[in-house]
Amino acid sequence: MRPVLWYLVLVGLPVAAMVGILRLGERLVPPRAAHGQYSIAFDSAGSGHCVLALVADEERRLSIAQSGPKLDVTLGAVELFGVVDGERLYAAAPTKDNALLRAASCLTVDTIALSAALPAKELADTHLVGSFLFPGCATCPSVPFRATRLPDRERGR
Repeated sequence: MRPVLWYLVLVGLPVAAMVGILRLGERLVPPRAAHGQYSIAFDSAGSGHCVLALVADEERRLSIAQSGPKLDVTLGAVELFGVVDGERLYAAAPTKDNALLRAASCLTVDTIALSAALPAKELADTHLVGSFLFPGCATCPSVPFRATRLPDRERGR
């Protein structure tokens, strides 16, 4: 009788715990995928010194690294950190050391923010549509952009 009790404790309880964990995990929904390399195009209305403060003409690539809902977004020399929240992507970075923004007369800006919508699931791997925001800078309104995900063969370039 004693070996049966030990068997139930040492085998039965871990098996019951594993089944419970798997049942709870069935309800989890993973965050939308947004990672990858993107070619970025800014709206013509948002051109000028604000765009140049973000990135030079020859560096128009947006790179997104994702771990769960957390994001690391790189555009030129600007690194933003953020999250995927449902159908939206948010990221921000402090601008204390950004000399380009100071040159653009945006001395009051302390943050660059990115807000983008993730399109329908079938297009989510190919496009991002959103804006870069410069809170507190009257000379830099939001800069709309459209980013197209690069195919695997072009990502390494």
